[in-house]
Amino acid sequence: MLTDLSPRHLVQVAKELDADPLDLVRVLSRKNRMQGPVQLSAEDVAAVRAEGGFAPIWIDQASLPDDSDSVRQHIRAALQWLLEQDVDGSEGTRIDNLWRGMDDACREGIRASIFFLAEQEVVSLMMHPLGLRVAVSNSGQARVKALVDGADDDELWTAYREEG
Repeated sequence: MLTDLSPRHLVQVAKELDADPLDLVRVLSRKNRMQGPVQLSAEDVAAVRAEGGFAPIWIDQASLPDDSDSVRQHIRAALQWLLEQDVDGSEGTRIDNLWRGMDDACREGIRASIFFLAEQEVVSLMMHPLGLRVAVSNSGQARVKALVDGADDDELWTAYREEG
């Protein structure tokens, strides 16, 4: 496609990666690519995706669990995806990778659930120069697997409704 060959502006790339433009600036400034107007080639976009840890939108390929509540269904799918990524001892994944490509209600539900689970030490949040990262803690794996499988957790489901 011809548009893939023409340089794209920062906002266009942010939309393509479904990321905050400020997160892209962090990645670009670390690689000294922030000089003058930001225009990125397709190769630059691929490099920013890799260097910044921006995972492709995964939800379109995911098998969503059966659940009568759409937001809870997406929370469970995000927890499954997180389990598949890594566990303690790694750098985790960008927290926004969990909700990339989802609507606002699902984004907020996942965000609130992850913060609640972090307070419970089920997941670990890690500061990184390129953005907040998350991983399932070793001690939290059984609980996350149970949530993915549909375990009833009134505290968690109440937390996402109150926050979201």
